[in-house]
Amino acid sequence: MSISYKIAELIIKKKDVRGHYAVPEEEMLKYLERDHRRNDLPPNMYKSFRVTVSDRSGHKLFRIEPRDGGGEHVILMIHGGGGIIRPTPFHYKMAAELIKGTGAALYFPLYPLAPPHGAEESLEWLEEVYGEILKKYEPERITVIGDSAGAVMAAAMLERSDVKPAGVVLISPAVGVDRSDERFIAAEKRDIILSYKAVDFILKYRSGGASPKSSYMNAMAVDYTGFPPILLFYGTNEMFYPAMAAYTDKIRGALVELTVREGKGMFHDWAIASAYPEGRKAIREMCGFVLGK
Repeated sequence: MSISYKIAELIIKKKDVRGHYAVPEEEMLKYLERDHRRNDLPPNMYKSFRVTVSDRSGHKLFRIEPRDGGGEHVILMIHGGGGIIRPTPFHYKMAAELIKGTGAALYFPLYPLAPPHGAEESLEWLEEVYGEILKKYEPERITVIGDSAGAVMAAAMLERSDVKPAGVVLISPAVGVDRSDERFIAAEKRDIILSYKAVDFILKYRSGGASPKSSYMNAMAVDYTGFPPILLFYGTNEMFYPAMAAYTDKIRGALVELTVREGKGMFHDWAIASAYPEGRKAIREMCGFVLGK
């Protein structure tokens, strides 16, 4: 691992990211209420790219493309955050790198978050967005990219669609945990971002009473039959890691072309950050995947 990756890991530990969910529930809800008000792109995105904003039932959809217009490729990027948190600076930076690396027009939706919006509502909203994109572009021009909860929704959305894109990038999708299994208990302790408390909070406010094993909460439940090629990233130090072997077996069992990039000793969602060489390499590979290289 690079020195800059290890520094990033130390910063995350010092900030105690997973500890955010250990605060009293009401305090966490107040934080989310404040966080939900951030519903625009950073100013530098408007300076660097051509941005078009549209409203979909009170939630924003951004089309971000090079100043001279998007090329032949289109990306739908569905951000993670448990379905409860707005995009981070890492998501915006990643979006910028994807556009620069592919010349694509990138759709960046600020989908409905919990609370009060449940996962099913978020998924239905994203389905409408995907349907609008399909009206404008041939599916072979489209790549869908999602991380964490965004990866789960990307997979669930495409399972329910008869029209599949050219490819799918899934980054650290939630694939379920078995709390009675020592492997998961050990993995949860190694995870510096997620925790059982985080999962419990997300399930309480996002599931809408649905089973945590439903396809829009758990990527393991998705039927991947008919999916296009998938590029999958995950880390061995994330709490979902013990389920990844079964997950990749399921995808390959559906006769889907699957490329796996396992980050040894790396944390949840490591592939979205360009702050260290490993993340930059991952994003370059995503660009090549979009371009069909």
